Amino acid sequence: MVLSENENKELKNIADNLAAINKTLTENKKESVMTPIESLIKEVNSTCKPKEYTRKRHNTLFYTLIGVITILVSIYIYRVLTNTTSSFTEGLSFVAVIISLFAMTIALFDKSSSKTDLADEYFLQISKNEQECDKPYIKALVNMKCKEFHLDLVKLYETNSELFEPEALIKRLYD
Repeated sequence: MVLSENENKELKNIADNLAAINKTLTENKKESVMTPIESLIKEVNSTCKPKEYTRKRHNTLFYTLIGVITILVSIYIYRVLTNTTSSFTEGLSFVAVIISLFAMTIALFDKSSSKTDLADEYFLQISKNEQECDKPYIKALVNMKCKEFHLDLVKLYETNSELFEPEALIKRLYD
């Protein structure tokens, strides 16, 4: 079968059009196909931003106020019970012990509250619209982001995707 020159041009034109369509479909497919973990990474990365955690200040103020009141009440009770000047110095040593114990308590509460509470807040915000099976991965990703806000999880995923495999995320969650 011999084709005329016009038929050859038409077939070549059709082949070029099909190649262009195939190229467009391939590019669109690459852009639109995203693994579930990639979408979670992008959501966590865009949601978790560093911000001042104001509850920490309120907790510290509250505990300081309670401590001052406790110290003043303990001094007053000790003064009323002993009512002598030599016992007053013993009372001061008693107050010093109370102050040091209270300072350790405040340090313990401040240390544990800020990043943990912030990570929990972000986790609740992100996970309310997600499936139950994705929640452990979201928690692990939020913890990663809250430990180092300046790191971009998307770029980290592109650099080393092994860190974001489901097994690695679950392991990181419980370490």
